[in-house]
Amino acid sequence: VYVVAGGQPILDRGRAPELVRKRLAVLDHIEKLLQNQRYLSSYSPGEADAHRARVRSAREKYEAILK
Repeated sequence: VYVVAGGQPILDRGRAPELVRKRLAVLDHIEKLLQNQRYLSSYSPGEADAHRARVRSAREKYEAILK
């Protein structure tokens, strides 16, 4: 969990692993949805790829917190 105090981000390292695991599980779910053609049928061209890129970026940031 990040909190901004005095203009500086502060990470609650004690809770970070638990919260990151929850967020990674959400990203796993989103990635599964983005493989489902029925789900993707309402997306415009390129939209699914943009979502996949955002999921990859988010995953990298969350995994970096665990290091």
